[in-house]
Amino acid sequence: MDSRKRSALAVGLVLAIPLIAGLAWIGGRQQPRIRMAAPAAGDQEPGGSGSLSIGEIIVTDPLNGASQVEAQAVATWPGTEFPGIYSCSFVARDRSGQEVGRYEDIVASLSSPSSFPVKVEASSPASSMEGVCGPRLDTGTPYRYELSNVRVVSGVPTDGATRVGFDANWVGGGQAGAVTCRAAVMNEAGAVVGSNEFNLFLLVGSGTDLTTNVDVEGVPANAELDCSPFAG
Repeated sequence: MDSRKRSALAVGLVLAIPLIAGLAWIGGRQQPRIRMAAPAAGDQEPGGSGSLSIGEIIVTDPLNGASQVEAQAVATWPGTEFPGIYSCSFVARDRSGQEVGRYEDIVASLSSPSSFPVKVEASSPASSMEGVCGPRLDTGTPYRYELSNVRVVSGVPTDGATRVGFDANWVGGGQAGAVTCRAAVMNEAGAVVGSNEFNLFLLVGSGTDLTTNVDVEGVPANAELDCSPFAG
């Protein structure tokens, strides 16, 4: 059985991806500033070395009610630099070693080692599973993101935090890479009243109404967003 799906396995640090629904702009009186990712960062070639490997996989449910084998896998990579994004295949086998199910997905492991769940549609119960990753996908110039509509989503915070919303559009070729972004929130006078760093990875071409929380001291009015390649 060959089951191929296109969903993100986000392992390690939190990712902002278009599969996560954002919130509409409900606050902010000033016109927000918009800052694109720096061209130098957008044209940068992928960093890191080595490759992603799938280590031990433990089957936690041989066959659930949805005819899926459930397992827990571990992704690892050598060194301290993020090795990139990979397409990995998972094969479920029964006690005799026969293949009963296969699954392929994109894996972006932002730390090593990282544990994540895997579900494989299968024709019969499985006792083991193996995983292998192909060549790196985010090659060429994988950091070409266009960031727009950067804005303060919530008004005066009651809990010390506000939300910054933005749209991200992937304009490069091939697979988008992972980037680290810094969201800065300013008051009406232009002084920074809070900032936050997060990681961004788009599985598909664009993400709208994405948000990140920023702790602030003061009244938020505008927001800026700058991103650079994620290094690990």
